[in-house]
Amino acid sequence: MALPGTQQKSIHERYRNLRCSKIWGTSVDRKSAKNSYQKRTFPLTNVKISLRSNGDPATISGYAAVFDSWSQDLGFFKEKIQRGAFSKTILENDIRALINHDPNLIIGRTKNKTLKLWEDTKGLGFNIKLPDTSYAKDLRESINREDITQMSFGFTPIQSRESANGKERTLTEVKLLDVPPVTFPAYEATKVEARDQFPKSKIQSEILKLRLKHRKIEKRLSMRRQRV
Repeated sequence: MALPGTQQKSIHERYRNLRCSKIWGTSVDRKSAKNSYQKRTFPLTNVKISLRSNGDPATISGYAAVFDSWSQDLGFFKEKIQRGAFSKTILENDIRALINHDPNLIIGRTKNKTLKLWEDTKGLGFNIKLPDTSYAKDLRESINREDITQMSFGFTPIQSRESANGKERTLTEVKLLDVPPVTFPAYEATKVEARDQFPKSKIQSEILKLRLKHRKIEKRLSMRRQRV
């Protein structure tokens, strides 16, 4: 028995929210997720490492994000970043560079100009003046050896645009909080973990329960019509 369009949509929406609550800890309700802290990861491209010389600090530079490039599946939708999405935040906010999003491993900050951020036609560029700390030296070596090959950024969405079917989102403005080099991509690891916690068989079971519930409701309505 085929479900009415509105009921089918309701089932898929509940399934979508259930799935994404496992990925993000929240549903895909844009009102509740609008100001939530999120992470995205990109390959560490155009990386340059300069060694310490003449008293100048070692630096790492490259791109933390690229524009107009579709992400992987983020849980029933994919996403890209529009040019200009970072322009306001890099002027107004005090942004940190952290290793693996760990506030105990800070390697740069825009307020004291040890972290510089800019936008160009490619994406969000960065330059970090590394501190003279053991973990910063370890990071430089790990990037040089290509043990660490990805950058991430933590943000809250400010403005975005969605497609009519809700399967594509374009970030037009974000509030940037941190730009760390990372060992593991944040949302890829979360997606794997979410699949383990909420397997496909369980999702199908939830959909089946909703369908059975709908049939019972339809049966009751039919009996009431017959009485009338």
